[in-house]
Formats: sequence, C-alpha cells, structure tokens
Amino acid sequence: MQSFTAIGRIRHGEPFRIPSFSPMRRNVTYFTHKLRQQPLLDELSFILPGANWGLPCRRGLIEVSERDMRVIANAMKALFDAP
Repeated sequence: MQSFTAIGRIRHGEPFRIPSFSPMRRNVTYFTHKLRQQPLLDELSFILPGANWGLPCRRGLIEVSERDMRVIANAMKALFDAP
C-alpha cells in the first residue's frame, strides 16, 4: 500500500440488505483524494517504523484508532461534520 485513495463516513440509518445479496450494508459518504502515505508515517500508530512499515496493511483488516483516522482525514481534506 502506497496511498490512501478515499475515506468514508457512515451515514445515519439502519444497516440493510440488498435483495439476493446476503451481507448487510450501510450508506456511506465517500471523500476521494489520493494521498501518499509516506508523509504520514511518523504520525500513524498502526505503521511500523523501518523498512517494513506497510506490513500491517497486508492483513486486509486492521484496527485504526480515532486519532489516526483524524490524521488521515485532515491530510485528505475530508470535510466531516462533528458526530
């Protein structure tokens, strides 16, 4: 992983199913803005220091703290309303 390409905010409302498709869905507002990760490496807690900094992202699903999400959102210029 070299860049973040979008960030989303879950909209209000209940999860729903799409007919003939089993997983539950939520409505999301997406903000797209390609952002290279390199400038944020020292600020993100889920990034490992050193040559293998992208290793945690290879797992597919990782926990990202609220603080890290705010760092990413601010860098991507995503305009989120207060929760």
